[in-house]
Amino acid sequence: MAKFRRRTCIILSLFILFIFLLMMGLKALRPNTATFGDPFGLDLLPEFRQQIFHLEKKTDSKKSDKINSETNPKNLKSVEITMKPAKPSELNLEELPPLNYYLHVFYYSWYGNPQFDGKYIHWNHPVLEHWDPRIAKNYPQGRHNPPEDIGSSFYPELGSYSSRDPSVIETHMRQMCSASIGVLALSWYPPDSKDENGEPTDDLVPTILDKAHKYNLKVTFHIEPYSNRDDENMYKNVKYIIDNVGPGYIDTSIRPWNTHNTRNRVNGKYYETALSAALQTHPSLISVTSFNEWHEGTQIEKAVPKRTSSTVYLDYRPHKPGLYLELTRKWSEKYSKERATYASDHQSPVLNALIKV
Repeated sequence: MAKFRRRTCIILSLFILFIFLLMMGLKALRPNTATFGDPFGLDLLPEFRQQIFHLEKKTDSKKSDKINSETNPKNLKSVEITMKPAKPSELNLEELPPLNYYLHVFYYSWYGNPQFDGKYIHWNHPVLEHWDPRIAKNYPQGRHNPPEDIGSSFYPELGSYSSRDPSVIETHMRQMCSASIGVLALSWYPPDSKDENGEPTDDLVPTILDKAHKYNLKVTFHIEPYSNRDDENMYKNVKYIIDNVGPGYIDTSIRPWNTHNTRNRVNGKYYETALSAALQTHPSLISVTSFNEWHEGTQIEKAVPKRTSSTVYLDYRPHKPGLYLELTRKWSEKYSKERATYASDHQSPVLNALIKV
Protein backbone atom coordinates (compact mmCIF):
# COMPACT_ATOMS: atom_id res chain seq x y z
CA MET A 1 0.00 0.00 0.00
CA ALA A 2 2.85 2.38 0.86
CA LYS A 3 4.54 1.54 -2.44
CA PHE A 4 1.35 2.42 -4.34
CA ARG A 5 1.07 5.77 -2.52
CA ARG A 6 4.71 6.55 -3.29
CA ARG A 7 4.15 5.85 -6.99
CA THR A 8 1.03 8.00 -7.03
CA CYS A 9 2.89 10.93 -5.42
CA ILE A 10 5.69 10.66 -7.99
CA ILE A 11 3.24 10.67 -10.90
CA LEU A 12 1.32 13.61 -9.43
CA SER A 13 4.55 15.57 -8.90
CA LEU A 14 5.64 14.96 -12.50
CA PHE A 15 2.22 16.08 -13.78
CA ILE A 16 2.39 19.31 -11.74
CA LEU A 17 5.91 19.95 -13.04
CA PHE A 18 4.72 19.44 -16.63
CA ILE A 19 1.87 21.92 -16.15
CA PHE A 20 4.26 24.46 -14.64
CA LEU A 21 6.74 24.14 -17.53
CA LEU A 22 3.90 24.42 -20.06
CA MET A 23 2.63 27.63 -18.45
CA MET A 24 6.13 29.11 -18.38
CA GLY A 25 6.57 28.24 -22.06
CA LEU A 26 3.32 29.97 -23.02
CA LYS A 27 4.28 32.96 -20.91
CA ALA A 28 7.54 33.22 -22.84
CA LEU A 29 5.56 33.70 -26.06
CA ARG A 30 4.04 36.91 -24.69
CA PRO A 31 5.69 40.23 -25.76
CA ASN A 32 8.32 41.43 -23.31
CA THR A 33 6.59 44.77 -22.94
CA ALA A 34 3.43 43.25 -21.52
CA THR A 35 3.02 43.57 -17.75
CA PHE A 36 0.04 41.31 -17.26
CA GLY A 37 -1.31 40.82 -20.79
CA ASP A 38 -3.94 38.40 -21.97
CA PRO A 39 -4.56 34.90 -20.65
CA PHE A 40 -1.96 32.33 -21.65
CA GLY A 41 -2.03 31.60 -25.39
CA LEU A 42 -4.53 34.37 -26.25
CA ASP A 43 -1.82 36.37 -28.00
CA LEU A 44 -1.69 33.59 -30.59
CA LEU A 45 -5.22 34.51 -31.69
CA PRO A 46 -5.00 38.10 -33.00
CA GLU A 47 -8.51 38.18 -34.44
CA PHE A 48 -9.99 37.06 -31.12
CA ARG A 49 -7.99 39.72 -29.31
CA GLN A 50 -9.35 42.35 -31.71
CA GLN A 51 -12.88 41.21 -30.97
CA ILE A 52 -12.32 41.47 -27.21
CA PHE A 53 -10.77 44.91 -27.59
CA HIS A 54 -13.72 46.07 -29.68
CA LEU A 55 -16.28 44.74 -27.20
CA GLU A 56 -14.53 46.45 -24.28
CA LYS A 57 -14.55 49.80 -26.10
CA LYS A 58 -18.06 49.39 -27.48
CA THR A 59 -19.76 50.86 -24.41
CA ASP A 60 -18.83 54.46 -25.23
CA SER A 61 -19.14 54.21 -29.01
CA LYS A 62 -22.15 55.05 -31.15
CA LYS A 63 -24.23 52.27 -32.54
CA SER A 64 -23.08 51.39 -36.06
CA ASP A 65 -25.34 51.97 -39.03
CA LYS A 66 -27.38 48.99 -40.11
CA ILE A 67 -26.25 47.23 -43.24
CA ASN A 68 -28.65 46.82 -46.11
CA SER A 69 -28.23 43.13 -46.71
CA GLU A 70 -30.18 43.25 -49.95
CA THR A 71 -27.57 45.52 -51.55
CA ASN A 72 -24.56 43.79 -50.06
CA PRO A 73 -23.17 40.84 -52.03
CA LYS A 74 -21.08 39.73 -49.07
CA ASN A 75 -23.27 38.00 -46.49
CA LEU A 76 -20.75 36.61 -44.04
CA LYS A 77 -21.69 36.72 -40.37
CA SER A 78 -19.02 37.83 -37.92
CA VAL A 79 -18.36 40.06 -34.94
CA GLU A 80 -17.99 43.70 -36.03
CA ILE A 81 -14.57 45.22 -35.58
CA THR A 82 -14.44 48.98 -35.96
CA MET A 83 -10.97 50.35 -36.64
CA LYS A 84 -10.33 54.08 -36.59
CA PRO A 85 -8.23 55.49 -39.43
CA ALA A 86 -4.62 55.94 -38.40
CA LYS A 87 -3.43 59.51 -38.11
CA PRO A 88 -1.01 60.08 -40.99
CA SER A 89 2.55 60.78 -39.95
CA GLU A 90 4.58 63.67 -41.30
CA LEU A 91 7.24 62.90 -43.88
CA ASN A 92 10.60 64.54 -44.09
CA LEU A 93 11.09 64.95 -47.84
CA GLU A 94 14.84 65.27 -47.42
CA GLU A 95 15.04 61.74 -45.98
CA LEU A 96 13.20 60.14 -48.93
CA PRO A 97 14.80 58.95 -52.18
CA PRO A 98 14.29 61.08 -55.31
CA LEU A 99 10.90 60.78 -56.94
CA ASN A 100 10.74 58.60 -60.05
CA TYR A 101 9.12 60.70 -62.77
CA TYR A 102 8.98 57.69 -65.08
CA LEU A 103 6.58 55.97 -62.68
CA HIS A 104 2.94 57.06 -63.04
CA VAL A 105 -0.08 56.10 -60.93
CA PHE A 106 -3.75 56.60 -61.83
CA TYR A 107 -5.61 58.78 -59.35
CA TYR A 108 -9.39 59.15 -58.93
CA SER A 109 -11.00 62.18 -57.32
CA TRP A 110 -14.61 61.04 -57.57
CA TYR A 111 -15.28 60.01 -53.94
CA GLY A 112 -17.63 61.96 -51.68
CA ASN A 113 -19.24 61.86 -48.24
CA PRO A 114 -21.96 63.86 -46.43
CA GLN A 115 -19.48 66.07 -44.56
CA PHE A 116 -17.97 67.59 -47.71
CA ASP A 117 -20.44 66.72 -50.46
CA GLY A 118 -23.81 66.42 -48.73
CA LYS A 119 -24.03 62.74 -49.66
CA TYR A 120 -21.96 59.67 -50.38
CA ILE A 121 -20.54 59.53 -53.89
CA HIS A 122 -19.07 56.38 -55.45
CA TRP A 123 -18.77 54.63 -52.06
CA ASN A 124 -22.47 53.78 -52.59
CA HIS A 125 -21.73 52.33 -56.02
CA PRO A 126 -24.58 50.20 -57.40
CA VAL A 127 -24.19 46.46 -57.84
CA LEU A 128 -24.00 46.13 -61.61
CA GLU A 129 -26.21 43.53 -63.24
CA HIS A 130 -24.85 40.86 -65.54
CA TRP A 131 -25.97 41.33 -69.15
CA ASP A 132 -27.49 37.84 -69.19
CA PRO A 133 -30.78 37.92 -67.17
CA ARG A 134 -30.42 34.22 -66.38
CA ILE A 135 -27.15 34.94 -64.59
CA ALA A 136 -28.20 38.31 -63.15
CA LYS A 137 -31.10 36.82 -61.20
CA ASN A 138 -28.65 34.79 -59.09
CA TYR A 139 -26.95 37.86 -57.64
CA PRO A 140 -28.04 40.72 -55.35
CA GLN A 141 -29.12 44.07 -56.74
CA GLY A 142 -29.26 47.61 -55.43
CA ARG A 143 -26.66 49.97 -53.98
CA HIS A 144 -24.08 49.77 -51.25
CA ASN A 145 -24.86 51.62 -48.04
CA PRO A 146 -21.86 53.55 -46.62
CA PRO A 147 -20.08 54.07 -44.37
CA GLU A 148 -19.90 50.43 -43.23
CA ASP A 149 -20.95 48.91 -46.54
CA ILE A 150 -18.96 50.36 -49.45
CA GLY A 151 -18.52 49.41 -53.10
CA SER A 152 -15.16 47.74 -52.61
CA SER A 153 -13.69 44.44 -51.47
CA PHE A 154 -11.12 46.36 -49.38
CA TYR A 155 -11.62 49.12 -46.81
CA PRO A 156 -9.52 52.32 -46.87
CA GLU A 157 -7.45 53.36 -43.88
CA LEU A 158 -8.92 56.86 -44.26
CA GLY A 159 -12.49 55.55 -44.17
CA SER A 160 -15.18 56.53 -46.69
CA TYR A 161 -13.45 59.82 -47.41
CA SER A 162 -14.27 62.75 -49.67
CA SER A 163 -11.92 63.70 -52.49
CA ARG A 164 -12.77 67.31 -51.61
CA ASP A 165 -11.23 67.00 -48.17
CA PRO A 166 -7.90 68.92 -48.36
CA SER A 167 -6.41 66.72 -45.64
CA VAL A 168 -7.21 63.60 -47.67
CA ILE A 169 -5.59 65.04 -50.79
CA GLU A 170 -2.50 65.96 -48.77
CA THR A 171 -2.34 62.48 -47.23
CA HIS A 172 -2.54 60.92 -50.68
CA MET A 173 0.31 63.10 -51.93
CA ARG A 174 2.45 62.13 -48.93
CA GLN A 175 1.76 58.46 -49.56
CA MET A 176 2.71 58.74 -53.23
CA CYS A 177 5.87 60.59 -52.26
CA SER A 178 6.75 57.89 -49.73
CA ALA A 179 6.36 55.30 -52.50
CA SER A 180 8.75 57.24 -54.79
CA ILE A 181 5.97 57.81 -57.33
CA GLY A 182 6.74 60.84 -59.45
CA VAL A 183 3.60 61.42 -61.52
CA LEU A 184 -0.10 61.01 -60.82
CA ALA A 185 -2.40 60.52 -63.80
CA LEU A 186 -5.57 62.31 -62.74
CA SER A 187 -8.84 60.81 -63.94
CA TRP A 188 -10.44 63.83 -65.58
CA TYR A 189 -13.73 64.86 -67.13
CA PRO A 190 -14.27 68.26 -68.78
CA PRO A 191 -16.19 70.92 -66.79
CA ASP A 192 -19.83 69.96 -66.14
CA SER A 193 -19.14 66.40 -67.29
CA LYS A 194 -19.09 63.38 -65.00
CA ASP A 195 -19.20 59.62 -64.88
CA GLU A 196 -22.57 57.94 -64.46
CA ASN A 197 -22.07 57.40 -60.72
CA GLY A 198 -20.38 60.64 -59.76
CA GLU A 199 -20.41 64.43 -59.87
CA PRO A 200 -18.28 66.96 -61.80
CA THR A 201 -14.77 67.20 -60.33
CA ASP A 202 -12.96 69.60 -62.64
CA ASP A 203 -13.06 72.28 -59.93
CA LEU A 204 -10.81 70.05 -57.79
CA VAL A 205 -7.92 70.26 -60.25
CA PRO A 206 -6.36 73.49 -58.83
CA THR A 207 -6.27 72.03 -55.30
CA ILE A 208 -4.76 68.77 -56.52
CA LEU A 209 -2.14 70.66 -58.54
CA ASP A 210 -1.23 72.78 -55.51
CA LYS A 211 -0.90 69.79 -53.20
CA ALA A 212 1.11 67.84 -55.79
CA HIS A 213 3.46 70.77 -56.30
CA LYS A 214 4.08 70.93 -52.55
CA TYR A 215 5.53 67.38 -52.73
CA ASN A 216 7.28 67.85 -56.10
CA LEU A 217 4.81 65.53 -57.81
CA LYS A 218 3.89 66.02 -61.46
CA VAL A 219 0.33 65.70 -62.74
CA THR A 220 -0.93 64.43 -66.07
CA PHE A 221 -4.52 64.04 -67.18
CA HIS A 222 -6.19 60.71 -67.74
CA ILE A 223 -8.98 61.80 -70.08
CA GLU A 224 -12.08 59.69 -69.53
CA PRO A 225 -14.57 58.81 -72.34
CA TYR A 226 -16.88 61.77 -71.86
CA SER A 227 -20.00 62.50 -73.91
CA ASN A 228 -19.59 63.90 -77.44
CA ARG A 229 -15.85 63.34 -77.48
CA ASP A 230 -14.31 63.72 -80.93
CA ASP A 231 -11.03 64.47 -82.65
CA GLU A 232 -11.56 68.21 -82.44
CA ASN A 233 -11.70 68.34 -78.64
CA MET A 234 -8.95 65.82 -77.99
CA TYR A 235 -5.21 66.17 -78.10
CA LYS A 236 -3.65 64.74 -81.24
CA ASN A 237 -0.29 63.05 -81.58
CA VAL A 238 -0.15 61.56 -78.09
CA LYS A 239 2.51 58.92 -78.55
CA TYR A 240 3.92 57.11 -75.59
CA ILE A 241 5.00 53.63 -74.68
CA ILE A 242 3.22 52.75 -71.46
CA ASP A 243 3.65 49.60 -69.43
CA ASN A 244 0.68 49.33 -67.10
CA VAL A 245 0.88 47.22 -63.95
CA GLY A 246 -1.41 46.65 -61.00
CA PRO A 247 -1.41 44.87 -57.63
CA GLY A 248 -4.46 42.70 -58.40
CA TYR A 249 -8.09 42.94 -59.36
CA ILE A 250 -11.41 42.19 -57.64
CA ASP A 251 -14.65 43.99 -58.48
CA THR A 252 -17.17 41.56 -57.00
CA SER A 253 -18.51 44.19 -54.61
CA ILE A 254 -20.05 45.93 -57.64
CA ARG A 255 -20.00 43.03 -60.14
CA PRO A 256 -20.65 39.94 -58.00
CA TRP A 257 -20.88 37.76 -61.10
CA ASN A 258 -17.38 38.67 -62.32
CA THR A 259 -15.32 36.32 -60.15
CA HIS A 260 -13.54 34.82 -63.17
CA ASN A 261 -11.65 38.09 -63.68
CA THR A 262 -10.40 38.29 -60.08
CA ARG A 263 -6.61 38.43 -59.77
CA ASN A 264 -5.39 37.43 -56.32
CA ARG A 265 -2.71 39.70 -54.86
CA VAL A 266 -0.86 36.76 -53.27
CA ASN A 267 0.49 39.04 -50.53
CA GLY A 268 2.16 41.34 -53.07
CA LYS A 269 3.71 38.66 -55.30
CA TYR A 270 1.31 39.38 -58.18
CA TYR A 271 2.32 43.05 -58.13
CA GLU A 272 6.04 42.34 -57.93
CA THR A 273 5.84 39.82 -60.76
CA ALA A 274 4.12 42.40 -62.97
CA LEU A 275 6.69 45.07 -62.11
CA SER A 276 9.57 42.69 -62.76
CA ALA A 277 8.12 41.77 -66.16
CA ALA A 278 7.63 45.44 -67.02
CA LEU A 279 11.26 46.27 -66.21
CA GLN A 280 12.49 43.53 -68.53
CA THR A 281 10.97 45.39 -71.50
CA HIS A 282 13.05 48.53 -70.79
CA PRO A 283 9.96 50.76 -70.77
CA SER A 284 10.03 54.52 -71.28
CA LEU A 285 7.67 54.82 -68.33
CA ILE A 286 5.48 52.64 -66.13
CA SER A 287 1.94 53.39 -65.04
CA VAL A 288 0.31 51.75 -62.03
CA THR A 289 -3.40 50.97 -61.97
CA SER A 290 -4.17 52.36 -59.50
CA PHE A 291 -3.67 54.52 -56.42
CA ASN A 292 -7.31 54.48 -55.27
CA GLU A 293 -9.68 52.67 -57.65
CA TRP A 294 -11.40 50.88 -54.75
CA HIS A 295 -14.37 49.56 -56.75
CA GLU A 296 -12.12 47.29 -58.81
CA GLY A 297 -9.68 46.48 -56.03
CA THR A 298 -6.60 47.77 -57.87
CA GLN A 299 -5.61 50.33 -55.23
CA ILE A 300 -2.19 50.65 -53.62
CA GLU A 301 -3.53 53.14 -51.07
CA LYS A 302 -3.43 51.91 -47.46
CA ALA A 303 -6.20 49.45 -46.51
CA VAL A 304 -7.10 48.19 -43.03
CA PRO A 305 -8.90 45.13 -41.64
CA LYS A 306 -12.64 45.76 -41.33
CA ARG A 307 -15.55 43.57 -40.29
CA THR A 308 -19.21 44.35 -39.84
CA SER A 309 -22.18 42.18 -38.98
CA SER A 310 -22.56 41.23 -42.65
CA THR A 311 -19.29 42.09 -44.38
CA VAL A 312 -15.69 40.95 -44.14
CA TYR A 313 -13.39 43.21 -46.16
CA LEU A 314 -10.13 42.01 -47.62
CA ASP A 315 -6.88 43.55 -46.37
CA TYR A 316 -3.11 43.27 -46.77
CA ARG A 317 -2.41 41.08 -43.76
CA PRO A 318 -0.07 39.55 -42.67
CA HIS A 319 1.61 42.73 -43.94
CA LYS A 320 1.00 46.32 -42.85
CA PRO A 321 -1.53 48.69 -44.48
CA GLY A 322 1.29 50.41 -46.37
CA LEU A 323 2.59 47.23 -48.06
CA TYR A 324 1.91 48.30 -51.64
CA LEU A 325 3.33 51.77 -51.14
CA GLU A 326 6.51 50.16 -49.82
CA LEU A 327 6.67 47.72 -52.75
CA THR A 328 6.12 50.58 -55.20
CA ARG A 329 8.95 52.55 -53.64
CA LYS A 330 11.23 49.50 -53.78
CA TRP A 331 10.60 48.89 -57.48
CA SER A 332 10.66 52.59 -58.30
CA GLU A 333 14.21 52.79 -57.00
CA LYS A 334 15.16 49.67 -58.98
CA TYR A 335 13.53 51.09 -62.11
CA SER A 336 15.41 54.40 -61.77
CA LYS A 337 18.76 52.62 -61.59
CA GLU A 338 18.06 50.27 -64.49
CA ARG A 339 16.60 52.97 -66.70
CA ALA A 340 19.74 55.05 -66.35
CA THR A 341 21.67 52.26 -68.08
CA TYR A 342 19.53 52.11 -71.23
CA ALA A 343 17.70 55.42 -71.58
CA SER A 344 19.35 57.87 -73.93
CA ASP A 345 17.26 60.75 -72.64
CA HIS A 346 17.41 61.22 -68.87
CA GLN A 347 14.97 64.10 -68.81
CA SER A 348 11.51 63.65 -67.32
CA PRO A 349 8.99 62.75 -70.03
CA VAL A 350 6.35 65.34 -70.91
CA LEU A 351 2.98 63.61 -71.07
CA ASN A 352 -0.02 65.73 -71.93
CA ALA A 353 -2.75 63.17 -71.62
CA LEU A 354 -3.62 59.53 -71.28
CA ILE A 355 -6.72 58.72 -73.28
CA LYS A 356 -9.07 56.03 -72.05
CA VAL A 357 -11.13 54.33 -74.73
